[in-house]
Amino acid sequence: MTVRDKILASSNLLFGTMLPTGGDGPHLFENPLPRRADLAYQIETAQTAEVNGYDYMLIPVGNWCPDPFVTAAAICQHTTNLIPLVAVRPGLASPIAIARQAATLDQLCGGRLALNIVTGSAPTELVEEGEAPPKDARYRRTTELVEVMKTFWQGQPFEFGGEFYRGRVHSVYEVPVQPFGPTLWFSGASPAAEDAVARQADVLMTWGEPPAQLETRLDSLRRKASAIGRTIIYNTVFLVTIQDTYQEAWQAARALLDKADPVWLAAALQGRNASEATGLRRLMDLIPASSATPGDDPGQPGDIVPGSDIIAPYTWVGLTRVMGGNSVLLFGTPEQVAATLQGYVRRGITNFILRNHPVTEENIRIGRELLPLLRNMRNSTEQSDGTR
Repeated sequence: MTVRDKILASSNLLFGTMLPTGGDGPHLFENPLPRRADLAYQIETAQTAEVNGYDYMLIPVGNWCPDPFVTAAAICQHTTNLIPLVAVRPGLASPIAIARQAATLDQLCGGRLALNIVTGSAPTELVEEGEAPPKDARYRRTTELVEVMKTFWQGQPFEFGGEFYRGRVHSVYEVPVQPFGPTLWFSGASPAAEDAVARQADVLMTWGEPPAQLETRLDSLRRKASAIGRTIIYNTVFLVTIQDTYQEAWQAARALLDKADPVWLAAALQGRNASEATGLRRLMDLIPASSATPGDDPGQPGDIVPGSDIIAPYTWVGLTRVMGGNSVLLFGTPEQVAATLQGYVRRGITNFILRNHPVTEENIRIGRELLPLLRNMRNSTEQSDGTR
């Protein structure tokens, strides 16, 4: 089975984590972070994820971390099966430059590359593009960029001209190992984003909204994609804290901010408030309005406790108060968190990023204690309903 087939098979449960290219430690917003993310640590993190059952690793893009293509080129020389999911911002390079980088990297890693197309970004990063187009236009630009890249990957000379990009390719030296190029992973919840997703995304990445709420949105996307003969794989992203007991997991989750630097925390909050991301607005709407100062009582396992920002069983949005979209946290015993995630699987979400800090140690814990439960649950469900 090729990497593309593995990713696009809806019968597969896939699990990913994120490479801590900006540094790492047991607490969020600690300054300085206790671990510098040098190459040795990044290789160790990737190898640890691979041997503990993770399928892929997101390598982020931003003005706070190293270049993801260069990082991925190094990491893939030290892993065998781990899929590097490399984040790309369309406004920072031409489609031809990105297509060439992707083709070379796919060759270097033996056909394992996947691309996360990051259309939106924080205002402080968008200004790096010069005069960035308005939000809806950015998604039109992404659509155009992907069309040019896919044409480049066919390996023949061509001309292109559209609203954002014009040019002529006289020769193509290298194409990806994967016949149709790397899979394309999108995010976004605005109408413009969903139109781009329906047309071009192989995987839609979402932030951890409660299953019933997310299901409504995904049903709409399924209809849009189906109308043009396409099928999309659905992903969601969580921080995960698992411990031997519910109370211990709650305390560990709350402790993530124990050493937060006030300046870094304020900057994160400012960035969150300035974001144009529709998906982030959806998450912020989940924060209980009645709990301006959240409590520290998690109730009993499975309780919904709005006063403590527990908005669904085992689901805490306390971090969403102070940071961006990757902030919904699942907590509990491995069995409790696995049962919670099964609620997403039942709604057709089969791809998850599950991580915590420090990344290496938590990849080991999640990989050994949670991922096998999820895969066993999936196997039991398939056997009981006759799909195997």
